[in-house]
Amino acid sequence: MEEVVPLLQGFAAFGVVFAVVALQWITGEYPRTYPFLRRCWEFYAYCGIYGLVSLFAYEGVGHFLSPGQLTTSGMSNRWIQAVALGLATKALLNIRLFTVYSNGKPVPIGIETITLLFEPWLDGGIRMCHYQAEARFLEAIVRRHSNLRKTKTTIKSNIPSFLRDADKAALVSDIEGAASVRECLSEYLARVGRADFLRVFP
Repeated sequence: MEEVVPLLQGFAAFGVVFAVVALQWITGEYPRTYPFLRRCWEFYAYCGIYGLVSLFAYEGVGHFLSPGQLTTSGMSNRWIQAVALGLATKALLNIRLFTVYSNGKPVPIGIETITLLFEPWLDGGIRMCHYQAEARFLEAIVRRHSNLRKTKTTIKSNIPSFLRDADKAALVSDIEGAASVRECLSEYLARVGRADFLRVFP
């Protein structure tokens, strides 16, 4: 049993950072349309890579720091170490010492350089997955609501009251500037979420 506990603690570190990274995507990029990422392997790979880094970092703490050093630092409990490393991994991997420019593009030098091996590729893959899933969801709805002017009017008549005045104004501005029904519906879906969207555009 004693051999199993460190393994569980390592997976606790993995799970914490996996959840933190996933929540950053959900709350920061797709707060109302995150279900479109459910079948996106790039999303799970992105979160999983940070989780693996946290897992290896956790193992490293146990090998390179003695129990006395851990006690002195207030980190004698291995479960606390696992959670702390999980919370800190994402921030640690974003540390840059300085930036150089190659062909006009910024290249971070530091620990953040490691993320260049996977983050740009997976980031683009996640955004493409979301775009394609949303396009499939909207395809039939766009056919049923093909009148651009009517679609704009319907949206402006169904702006949720919970939105702040600034958000309402931004939504109206985006809808007015939309050049297609799909663009209108995409903007509205991103603001209200799937349930309210389907109530207005069944």
